[in-house]
Amino acid sequence: MSRGEKPKVGGANIESLLEGLKPIDTGVDSQVFRKGDWIIKRYLRQPLSKILQYQEVTNTMAEYAGEYSSQVAGLGKVQLKVEPLLRVVQSEQTSFIYGISQYVGGVRPVNDKIPQLTDLLEKFTIEMKQTLGLRGIYVIDSNTKLQRGILRMGETLCNITDVCASINDLVEY
Repeated sequence: MSRGEKPKVGGANIESLLEGLKPIDTGVDSQVFRKGDWIIKRYLRQPLSKILQYQEVTNTMAEYAGEYSSQVAGLGKVQLKVEPLLRVVQSEQTSFIYGISQYVGGVRPVNDKIPQLTDLLEKFTIEMKQTLGLRGIYVIDSNTKLQRGILRMGETLCNITDVCASINDLVEY
């Protein structure tokens, strides 16, 4: 795949696309693979209907994220962005469900807890739970990547790469 080109995958060829790749991360819900400019998540135990719900929630939250920003010491103005889940496919070979999104560069604030960033993510989480009427939305620092100076000088983009700590917890109130 060339830079910027969307992967052409369907149920018949998703496994061959990942041939030879090792996961770059494993979480509660998925194994994460990187293929060029793309992230492909293999969901381990969720049915297709749950992953499609997760896709809808993620993409809806992506529409709202631009409304959230805050001044954060050492980072300047921080603007939130949710990385959309662009495509969901089910493997015809293994029946695993896969989600495809664009790769996001940046630094994960895992070891450096930033209280003002955590507060911004908590505010976004609470308001999205209320807006969407769903439990299980939980944006945490370790599911973000920070890119300094992306928007304007002195501003930081906070890309949210996962909007739930566990997809199984995503249920209506």
